[in-house]
Amino acid sequence: MEIFYVVSFIDFSNMEKRDFKRPKVKKETIHRSLIYDARQLTNGGKKAIIKLDNQEYTLRITKNAKLILTK
Repeated sequence: MEIFYVVSFIDFSNMEKRDFKRPKVKKETIHRSLIYDARQLTNGGKKAIIKLDNQEYTLRITKNAKLILTK
């Protein structure tokens, strides 16, 4: 059995110092939204009242399975 080694030589003599800096890593914060099932919000029905601060909103599920949010 023969073993072959591949050796590469890289000439660094003409590379600038800045080429050795680490790439900047963009830090991102991942915000995960909560997921609510509309059918659970309506308790199996067609309508739910959602309150935000002192305002009430009506969430309706249409017969075509679309959502309508009204004030």
